Amino acid sequence: MVTFARSMTVGRLAGVEIRIHWTWLLIASALTASVAQVGLPELQPGWSLGVRWATAGVISALFFLSLVLHELAHAVAARNRGLPVLSITLFLFGGVATIGEEPRSPQDELVIAAVGPIASFTLMFLFGALYEASVLLDLPVAATVFVYLAVVNLLVGAFNLLPGFPLDGGRMLRAVVWAARRNFQRATVLAGYAGRTLSGALVAGGLALVLWGAMGGAWLAFLGCFLWSAAMPPRRRRTQGPHRSSHQQPAVANGPAPLPTADGRR
Repeated sequence: MVTFARSMTVGRLAGVEIRIHWTWLLIASALTASVAQVGLPELQPGWSLGVRWATAGVISALFFLSLVLHELAHAVAARNRGLPVLSITLFLFGGVATIGEEPRSPQDELVIAAVGPIASFTLMFLFGALYEASVLLDLPVAATVFVYLAVVNLLVGAFNLLPGFPLDGGRMLRAVVWAARRNFQRATVLAGYAGRTLSGALVAGGLALVLWGAMGGAWLAFLGCFLWSAAMPPRRRRTQGPHRSSHQQPAVANGPAPLPTADGRR
């Protein structure tokens, strides 16, 4: 599992430290190259190489800003409920908001988890509206940027709602079970097993795609392995004593592949 010892602080946003792990450079470079060399030539075949790369760079930068805003929503919600927020880190698989304590009630857990996908869906609608405006104003470069960002924020929000720990959906599941059974440990066990089931399905699905010739499935399998590690059994967690809470989200659910065209807590 990725550790964040070699992370660099790049600034603060709403009082929260923003950090970048060196592995983030890998996914940022891969995403930019994939959009410039595969996605944009299919969507805008008449564009020059320079315009494609410049547009891909803007798309990647705004996409990772979207990830920061997703994590910032978690961080602000946690801080408003009295939990210490340590940092937000961008890394190979996306972003993680590091919160100094576990939530103190099911209600806190539910709200802190839910605001991340809500932020992503809000950005989806915002970029969708900007796309429509760009089409009306006949601004093809802006329209292309905004349609990419609308689609990718939809994917991030939807993927994070899957009911498996440590995704937001898994934390929401834990909150519901915690409230129903009034037992944090049992709720964590169930959410952890759900996370392991989900990650196993991602690995199996990714490998199947690879066998069928879709190499993007390798990224899906790799992501599944990461989630398997992050959803480690609660018994192991208990042996480590008090631990921090982290809200993690993947950078791209289907890997650094081009998006489909759309014309018309450590």
